[in-house]
Amino acid sequence: MMKRTFELLLAVVLLCGAGMANGQESELFKAVKIEAEQGDAEAQFGLGLMYYEGKEVPKNYEEAAKWLQKAAEQGHAEAQYILGLMYRDGESVPKNYEEAAKWLQKAAEQGDAEAQFSLGLMYSKGEGVPQDYAEAAKWYRKAAEQGDAGAQGNLGWMYFFGYGVPMDKKEAVKWYRKAAEQEAAPAQSKLGGMYHLGEGVPKNYVEAVKWFRKAAEQGDAGAQGSLGDAYSDGKGVLQDKKEAAKWYRKAAEQGHVVAQYNLGLMYAKGEGVPKNFIEAEKWFRKAAEQGEAMSQNNLGYMYYFGQGVPKNFIEAYARFLLAKAKGYEKASGWVSDLEKRLTAEQMEKGQARAAALHRLIKQKSAE
Repeated sequence: MMKRTFELLLAVVLLCGAGMANGQESELFKAVKIEAEQGDAEAQFGLGLMYYEGKEVPKNYEEAAKWLQKAAEQGHAEAQYILGLMYRDGESVPKNYEEAAKWLQKAAEQGDAEAQFSLGLMYSKGEGVPQDYAEAAKWYRKAAEQGDAGAQGNLGWMYFFGYGVPMDKKEAVKWYRKAAEQEAAPAQSKLGGMYHLGEGVPKNYVEAVKWFRKAAEQGDAGAQGSLGDAYSDGKGVLQDKKEAAKWYRKAAEQGHVVAQYNLGLMYAKGEGVPKNFIEAEKWFRKAAEQGEAMSQNNLGYMYYFGQGVPKNFIEAYARFLLAKAKGYEKASGWVSDLEKRLTAEQMEKGQARAAALHRLIKQKSAE
């Protein structure tokens, strides 16, 4: 089979979703396999993809890795890239960051933008290579200049914090914008934050809301929380507590800790939602389980006064201790108050409860 014909047929298979005939190997698969066994790198790559995707043949990651490796060893950049990802993720091959970095580097040096981005990530995290932010920025830039949105967003982040490049908020905005215009939600959220704070661009709440909304509608939890803030404070939009609660809820349900706290506060105050101490306690608890200090303090307050929960001074004491330990100064007064009310034995129980809660928080954060 001519190579060009193979490429066209494979494109049809992979892009249009042609499949096996009655669960059997197709004629196309058999033809590609012959080419691959004769050493054609493009056919080896195509065969590896067929096994990887389960197109024209039952899915088989081990066979996929075998044929991708053969193509990669012949210098096929896309095969090198996919093989690198397989080693990185431990997919059908043992997880091996060094091997992943090796293959990603080979593909990246051939100009593969996705490999350049992935290699930048490995340098940023120190996976398979020594952590090196300058090297990460180098590879992000190469991919970003080819239009890779993830790399553009990450390069913006590096300019924002000055990792591997001089800190430059205007340059951060430039790269965030490039990624945001490609509908990259994290970059849209960050660009909104830049407009909200006036960093790298003139402060503009309306423009901030525009970008927060774009990201929020794609499900970005941080942007949903920020859009909730905008509606709550009336910055860039008309103040609307119901709309604020709506966006806080979307973020909170994804585990966004600040949104969980804010939603709990809205239920406690009856802003944008009916006042409901049980709901308030539920959301404060979710945020507290992530170690959020103000939520711990508010739980302490609710146990102290019996709002939404039975009154319990020992539990209140434990929550106030946790809030105080996190540096929330308002909790100190409540700790002092309860130490005057509780017996030594009760304080000991409260301290033990606080220690147990702290262990649970650490365990959850490590998961």
